[in-house]
Amino acid sequence: MKNPRGLLRMGLVLGCIGAVVGAVAFWFASEQCGPAGSDVRAPNVLARPATPCLPPPSPLREPQEATKDPGGFSSRAGAPSAATSSAGKPSGDGRGPAVPMRASPTPGEPKPSGSLLAAGPEQPREPRAQGPPPQPLDKETQALADELVEEVLKGAPDLKLTDRAQALLRELAGKQKNQEAVRVLLDEYRKPHGRFVVRNKVIIKALYHMGSPEAKAALLDLALSDDPRTTVVEADAARAFVALSKDTTEKLKLLDAAEEGVVCVGLRALESGSLDRAATSALARQLKSESAIRHTLVAAAFGTDRSQEATGEKVDALLEASARVENLPGWGQPAPRSRWAKWEQATLSYLYAMSRMPGVDEALRNRFAVAKGRQRELILIALATRGHGDIHDELVGMIRSTTSGFLRTMAVESLAKVGTDKDVLLLEDLQRSDPFLLPDSGHPRRPGSIQDYPVRYGAKCALLQLQSKKKP
Repeated sequence: MKNPRGLLRMGLVLGCIGAVVGAVAFWFASEQCGPAGSDVRAPNVLARPATPCLPPPSPLREPQEATKDPGGFSSRAGAPSAATSSAGKPSGDGRGPAVPMRASPTPGEPKPSGSLLAAGPEQPREPRAQGPPPQPLDKETQALADELVEEVLKGAPDLKLTDRAQALLRELAGKQKNQEAVRVLLDEYRKPHGRFVVRNKVIIKALYHMGSPEAKAALLDLALSDDPRTTVVEADAARAFVALSKDTTEKLKLLDAAEEGVVCVGLRALESGSLDRAATSALARQLKSESAIRHTLVAAAFGTDRSQEATGEKVDALLEASARVENLPGWGQPAPRSRWAKWEQATLSYLYAMSRMPGVDEALRNRFAVAKGRQRELILIALATRGHGDIHDELVGMIRSTTSGFLRTMAVESLAKVGTDKDVLLLEDLQRSDPFLLPDSGHPRRPGSIQDYPVRYGAKCALLQLQSKKKP
C-alpha cells in the first residue's frame, strides 16, 4: 500500500455515492407506491402556496380583479361565462386559509333580533340518501369504462385529457351509460395511490368534461367531502361544479362545506349574480364567521348583486357585521397584503358594497335617519360616495371631528364626489399636515412618501378630482 490515504479517500467517496443512490431509490419507491400496507400519500408537489383573497379597494376606486379566482379549466359548452362565475375554473389549490372555519351560528348562541343573522340555531345537515346498488355493467360498457380510466391516468402527469379519453367520454355518454362511467371514475378516485393529487385532479377534469347531471352530482359530493386525504383537491371539485351550475341555489350548496377553500369558491361564484332573499340570508350568515376572507367575498357579492332585491337586509347585515369585527380576536393585526388592520379592511369592503350596490339609496336613507355612532358614519360615507350632496356639511364635520384615521381617510376620499370650491382650503390643509400615519407592518417606508399618510394622499386625490370637474 503505497498510498493508504488515497485509498481511504476513494473508499469514502464511493461510500457517499452509494448512500446517495440508495436514498434516491428509496424516495422514488415511496413516491410511486407509498409505504407498503399504509394509506399515506405523497406530498402535494403541484399545489401552489395559498394566495389570500385580496379585499376590494376604497369606495372611490374601481374594484380590482383580486377576488376573482385564478382559473385553470378551459371553457366548455354549457358552462357559465366568467361574468357570472369567476370561480368556475379549477386551478392549483385555491384553498384559502389552512384552518377551516364554520360560518354558521353556533347552536344556542344568542342572535340579534330583527336581522338575517337571527335565523335560529343551525340545523344539522341531513345525510345524503344512498342510491340503489350499482348494476353490473355489460361487457362492452365495462371495457369502455376500463379503457377510460386507463386513458385518464395517462394524462395525469400533464393534467390533461388525451384525445382518446375525450372520445370515450362522448361515447359513454352516447350509450346512456353515463352513471356507470361516473361510478368507475369515482372508484379510481378513492383508491390509495402515491401520486393521488395529480390523478384526482385529472379525474375531476374528466367529470367536468363529461358534464352530465350524474357527473355534476359527483363533483358536489367530492367538494363537500370531509375526507382529510382529499382536502388538496376539494376546491378543484368545487370549481368544476360551479362551472357546470347556472342556478344560484346550486352554488349556495358549497357554503355548507367544512373546507375553507370550498366555501370561498362558492362565495366567489355568487359575485355579479342575482341574489334573492334566501341567498341574501345565506350570505348574511357567513358574516358570523371569523374568517376575514369570507367577509370580503360576501361584501363583494352584495356590492355586485344585480337583483335589487332585499337591499335593506343586505345593508343591515353589513352594518351589524361592522359593529362586531373590531373586537374579534386577532382582527387588530394587519390584513394580508394591506397596511390596514383586518377589521379596517373588512369595513372597507362593506363600504365598497354599500357604495356600489344597485338600488340601495332608499335603504341607506331610511337607516341614516335613525343610525348613530360608527354605523351612521359608514352610511354617511356611502351616501357621499354615491353622490348625495345634501349630506355635505355633515361629512365635512365628520372629517374635522373624527379621531379614527381610517374613517377620516374614507371620508376625505368620498368628499371628492360631493365637494365644492369651499372645500379646497380644507383639503389643502389635510394634504399638508394631517398627522395620521399608517402603522409599520413590515412594509418599507420611503422618507417623505405621502402614501404613508393616507389622509394626505386621499386629500391630494380629492383635490385633483375637484379640479377636473372645473375643466370644460
